[in-house]
Amino acid sequence: TARQLMHDRLIAAGHSEDIFQRHAEYYAGLAERAMGEYSSPNHTTWFARIWAEQDNLRAAFAWSIKHDQTSISLRLVGALREYWRNYLFQREGLRWAVSALEHIDKSPSSIRANALLAAGSHAIDLEQSEAANAYLDDAIALFTQLGDRNNAARSIALRGFADATDQDGLTRGIALAQKSLEVMRTSNDLGGMIEICNLLGEIERM
Repeated sequence: TARQLMHDRLIAAGHSEDIFQRHAEYYAGLAERAMGEYSSPNHTTWFARIWAEQDNLRAAFAWSIKHDQTSISLRLVGALREYWRNYLFQREGLRWAVSALEHIDKSPSSIRANALLAAGSHAIDLEQSEAANAYLDDAIALFTQLGDRNNAARSIALRGFADATDQDGLTRGIALAQKSLEVMRTSNDLGGMIEICNLLGEIERM
């Protein structure tokens, strides 16, 4: 491919792998910056910008997996959660998450927790409830351990949604989502409030 040819030429010219690491770190940072804008008035601009950078993001992820830079791959998985969902690319998002999470690494727990949340979210969208529950349970445990109440609440609401397969589950799912919404309101997390309200609407329509 053109990307592989460019890679080979850079190596042949004496460039070290450092340039590829800087590339991967830059795009992980860009994805994280975009993640913080998806609930802002500039969300359309940021979705479009990430769309335009898909090839670079995929190259960054592939490099990070190949070279065991698990922290970078996990950052990309977590940061791109809403992007994949917005464009209905959850299958690719889950595939990335599985690849990154299977690596044993020393990444900060918050990075791994965000990747687990992304994996659980994608698994729900793909109707893989058993996998979703496993990912979200691990995410809830890590976020709780870290004292991250908002992301723990987000994960709990998604867990309730995954379990809403009968009347009892629907009642429980609504209760969990409402409790999670209150956490978002208390912290004035606009993005979290929007996400949980959307989730509540989906549960109530079941």
